Amino acid sequence: MKRIILAVAVLCFPISARSQVTTSLYKDMCQEYVHLQGTDKTNEDTGLCMGYTTGWMEGIDGTETTQKDKTYQVIFASHVKPSQVILVVMKYINEHPETLNKPISDTLIEALFEAKLMGLKPTEREIERREQ
Repeated sequence: MKRIILAVAVLCFPISARSQVTTSLYKDMCQEYVHLQGTDKTNEDTGLCMGYTTGWMEGIDGTETTQKDKTYQVIFASHVKPSQVILVVMKYINEHPETLNKPISDTLIEALFEAKLMGLKPTEREIERREQ
């Protein structure tokens, strides 16, 4: 499972984009979001946190990756919202401080796979190939 997660992270994001935002920076941006959850207060950090998370989710959703000569599509559980992703990922970061120097894209994938909020499904081409 770790290999699939790592492969998804590597294949879905160019190195330059992945290395720009660390888990530590994401944690700094999103701590205020978690603190203000349930209130009507917002600030620049909460907006950055929500914007980054929403953009990341939209960018990776549906991305194709190949594992052991099989093609899969990255999917989110149907009910997942960016606000839930933030809370799950922040909990994961707090429980795994060793992730702080990693690219946040890697940590997001690890946290969401562990929470079963993100997965892989065979593409239509892969299903057709299997049926032949």
